[in-house]
Amino acid sequence: MAKPQAIEKEVEFLSQNPQYGLVVGYNEIIDSDNNVCYWDKNKNNIYDINQAVYKTFGELLKQVRHDIDFNSKIFGDYNSLYLGNYIPNGYLLRKEVLNDIHFVQDAPLEDYYLMLQIAKKYKFKYIDEVLYSYRWHSTNTVKPIKKFFDNTKKTQEYEEKILANIDKKAVLSDVINVQKYGAILRRRGIKYLFEIVFHRKNNVKIRVVKLFNIPILKFKKIK
Repeated sequence: MAKPQAIEKEVEFLSQNPQYGLVVGYNEIIDSDNNVCYWDKNKNNIYDINQAVYKTFGELLKQVRHDIDFNSKIFGDYNSLYLGNYIPNGYLLRKEVLNDIHFVQDAPLEDYYLMLQIAKKYKFKYIDEVLYSYRWHSTNTVKPIKKFFDNTKKTQEYEEKILANIDKKAVLSDVINVQKYGAILRRRGIKYLFEIVFHRKNNVKIRVVKLFNIPILKFKKIK
């Protein structure tokens, strides 16, 4: 359910930033009666904010994908989406981004499939403001967990087939990097020590460790 200012803010951003294909804010949680609520650790609706583990749906997404700074330029890039969808609900798209996208039964998780296709050619923008209310009730389609993960796997497998035949001239550079090597899992650590793990298709793990601002490159087989 859109907030009164949601469409205006999203249209304004896309109008001023033609290189972006999608803009989205984050979601508060509401119940089946439109009451604002929160989640406990198991995503059950609760109404005491002091007992809440997640005050908004956005908080959950940011914890699940703690490797992504939602306010950074990598929000919504193909590399990060290749590892899993984390785009909130209530996004606004340019009409033109849908021109070459065709939904197929082999990619049953439609929203994830859509995000991957858009990210091949366009940037994403996250507005750090509640623009939509996400209704959480007994029959949400994401609640059958096994079906959700099965559909995610099928969608990722179909995406692999697309990557194998990608037109390199028609996509952003990070799409080509993922095709060649796999996706980078960005892990943010303490101030002077962090690592980036690069998962390659040939099962070699390239670990770049930055220790006191000195990059060190290590290779080893993934078990």
